[in-house]
Amino acid sequence: QECAGGRALCSHSIVEWPLQSTFSPAADLVVFGGFDGSAVSGATLLLRLETGPEGAVTCSRDEVSGDLKGNPAPRFAHSCACTHRAVYVFGGACESGSLGDTLRLDMHPRVHR
Repeated sequence: QECAGGRALCSHSIVEWPLQSTFSPAADLVVFGGFDGSAVSGATLLLRLETGPEGAVTCSRDEVSGDLKGNPAPRFAHSCACTHRAVYVFGGACESGSLGDTLRLDMHPRVHR
């Protein structure tokens, strides 16, 4: 099932949110940036995945409200990590070249379950 807005992305980042200390049948994933073959993305998406009784995975999509601090350039080929309160984006590339910055997306109170 397509869940990322109908366009394929490559070189994006994806992390589980929030960090789970135990197995959960439902997971939220934060997707940031990427390249769709013609343009670099700066979108931050929250994908909510759930596994049904027959093992089928369903997905819903929300755009995370607000922006990363500093309105970062759209990017691809970056790294991403998360803590219990925030998602961090490191470096990558944009249409004009390499990026060496570190960005923080504060997930509270933006995302409510």
